[in-house]
Amino acid sequence: MSLLEIHDWHAWAPGMDSSEKWLDWAESSTTSELGDVPESAATVPSLSHLPPISRRRLSQLSKMVLEVGHQVLQDKGSMKLIFCSRFGEIVQQNKITKRLIEEGDVRPASFSLSVFNTPVSLLSIHENIKESISVLLSGDHCLMSGFASLIAQLKKKPEEPCLIVFADEALPEEYRELTYLNGKAYAFAFIVSLVQESSTGLSFSFTSSGDSGDSGIEPDHPLDFLRWYLRKAENNFFIRQDCISLKLSSRCCGHSS
Repeated sequence: MSLLEIHDWHAWAPGMDSSEKWLDWAESSTTSELGDVPESAATVPSLSHLPPISRRRLSQLSKMVLEVGHQVLQDKGSMKLIFCSRFGEIVQQNKITKRLIEEGDVRPASFSLSVFNTPVSLLSIHENIKESISVLLSGDHCLMSGFASLIAQLKKKPEEPCLIVFADEALPEEYRELTYLNGKAYAFAFIVSLVQESSTGLSFSFTSSGDSGDSGIEPDHPLDFLRWYLRKAENNFFIRQDCISLKLSSRCCGHSS
C-alpha cells in the first residue's frame, strides 16, 4: 500500500510564529479558526534570511509563503512545488483597483507583484527551486485540488518528494460580503513523499461521497487538515468535492518542524 509520508511542516500566521503555538492551537481548537491576534504581534514574518531589498514591497501573503517554504526546505535541495490558495494576491489586486478608480493609473512595480503566482515564483527564486511548479486556484476546493495534484505528482515519480504550500490573506473589507470564507491570514507547508512502508504515513483512497459515511471530518478550510494532522487524530479525514471524497487515515502523525 502506498502511503503519504510527511517529513517536515512549518506554519505561520500573525501571533502564531512557533511550532509550539500551532500545536497548542491544534489541541485546544475545535474549528479551523485562529485566535485573536495580540496587538504586539507581528503581521508579517521577519524573513531575516533575505536581504532588505528582497523583502521590500512584498505583500503579507508573499512573505508568509517565503517564510514557511524556507523553513521546510533548509538543506533539502530543489523539489517539485505545489501552491494552493483561494484568493492569491487579492490584497495587492484590491490596492491596484482602488488606485485605478481614484487616480486612473497603476505603477508597473505594483502590478508585477500582484499576480496569483507571485508568492511561489519568489519562493522558487530565493530557494533555487528548479523542478516543476503547479499553481492551483480552485476556490472552495483548494484542499481537494492540492491533495489530488500532490498524489498525482508523487504517483508519477514516487522517488521524488514534493513541497506543498497552502496560504491566504484575510479578505479586504470590500470583498467580505461576497463570500462566507472570511478567515485570518495564514500559510503552511509540508514536504511529502510516497512510501510503501511507514509507521507514520497517511493512507489515502478516493471514493464516491456516498461511500464515506458520517464519520470523520468534513473540512471547508485547509487549516482543518493541519489541525487534524497536528493533533495526531485517530479518526479519518475526508476531503469532499461534489460526488468525490478523498479519505486520509493516520497511523501516527509526527510533529517534526
